[in-house]
Amino acid sequence: MIEMLLFYKLSFITSILSSASFSIIGKHFIWRNKFLELFTLCQFAIIGNLVGHLLIPFIHLELTPLITSIAFFVLGKTLFDILRINSKDRSTRMITIYLVLNSIQFLMISLFPNLEAHLNNGLFGSMVTAFDYENMWMISIYGLLLILIFFYNKVISKNSLEISFFQRNKKKTKDEYFLLIPVIIGVFGLGLIYTLSFLSLGAIILANGFSNQRINTLCTAIISIFASVGGLFLSIYFENLSTTPTQVVLLALLCGLVKLSRTKLL
Repeated sequence: MIEMLLFYKLSFITSILSSASFSIIGKHFIWRNKFLELFTLCQFAIIGNLVGHLLIPFIHLELTPLITSIAFFVLGKTLFDILRINSKDRSTRMITIYLVLNSIQFLMISLFPNLEAHLNNGLFGSMVTAFDYENMWMISIYGLLLILIFFYNKVISKNSLEISFFQRNKKKTKDEYFLLIPVIIGVFGLGLIYTLSFLSLGAIILANGFSNQRINTLCTAIISIFASVGGLFLSIYFENLSTTPTQVVLLALLCGLVKLSRTKLL
């Protein structure tokens, strides 16, 4: 058992740092009413990932899928700003765009069947199969993110609350791109399902579940870490369990149990 844990030590560190990071920044997207936009933008990133894998034989650069993922994500964000997608009827427009992007993904697979594995990896990812260098740069990114959040959390929270309560649409603010970067990396390295689930589940289920936001954030981060690490451990111990689905289901269960216990105590 100890040997197994040591073999996957980098994956466990990645799960700790990424889950904590997502649980903290996820509430900001929800406060700013940006989560549906984020969900749709991630579809752009997945298409960019597929395009990057098509280009690798011609460019001969392993980082091509990451570069094209970021490029397509930025392209989607730019289009949303130009077309003012954030106006009324925003939800309907986002769902429509998502359906088109999702259809494009599967159309690409029908034309290039070898992309199917890359699409599945883009959706679900897998910490278990990640290379050491992939874990190392994700550890660096999410470790740095947590340090920066520690120093700038008050500023980011102030901006989020102003947007939430006063409907101030601060376009192209520095903190918006600061929050988006780890999401792009997460979709590419950890998968869409893991990234969006750990961004949203804790923030939604445990919203207003504690006396103040600081305690709420801390408890959500701890629960997310337990779910991510526990799901990873279970998927390694029981080979038939898929890593990301196990982590997400465990996160939902833990958040639900904490919410239920808090409700009964109150």
